[in-house]
Amino acid sequence: RGGRVATVDARTGSITASAPLGSQLGPLAMAGDGASLYVGAKTSGELIRLELPGLREISRTRLPSDPTLGQLHALSLAASPIDRGVVAVALANAVDTSFHGVALVRDGTVFPPRRPLPLGPDHLVFSDDGLDVYGVLTGISPGSLHRLRIIEDGLRHESEFTLEGGIVNSLSIDRQDDQLVFDSWVFGTNMV
Repeated sequence: RGGRVATVDARTGSITASAPLGSQLGPLAMAGDGASLYVGAKTSGELIRLELPGLREISRTRLPSDPTLGQLHALSLAASPIDRGVVAVALANAVDTSFHGVALVRDGTVFPPRRPLPLGPDHLVFSDDGLDVYGVLTGISPGSLHRLRIIEDGLRHESEFTLEGGIVNSLSIDRQDDQLVFDSWVFGTNMV
């Protein structure tokens, strides 16, 4: 059903918990300690934090608005591997789903993007140490890889790397070797 999130027992396929959230739902991200699930609610423009495994609602945080296009919503989420109260949110608008920057949410407080990027990452992932957020712009050529540093009051854009030669479709971090892996590219996180 729309507007619900559920946990499913992988062995039996049965639903073990279900929560009505009352909105068209978007991206999901699990906190590094596995105790919380973040859900982007598209219709309301909220970030909802649920306790796992029972899906009890912990908090709802309203994401920023654009003066012209209205309420922004989460295009992509990444939860910190070291701080369960920290999540990075790639923002988009409901009108044309264009990108509006990456915000940091820390314990329910939103730190909006410092400067909008002309075309920004639509897929996010944290570094192992939780100090950086990496984002890649997917679906166009050339794509771009961004590194954002976590600072006291949000995120600071540190670097950008243009990915020539193809369309990027996915992003992940190899937690063992601290490498960024996407499609046919592999980068050490010290390269970006």
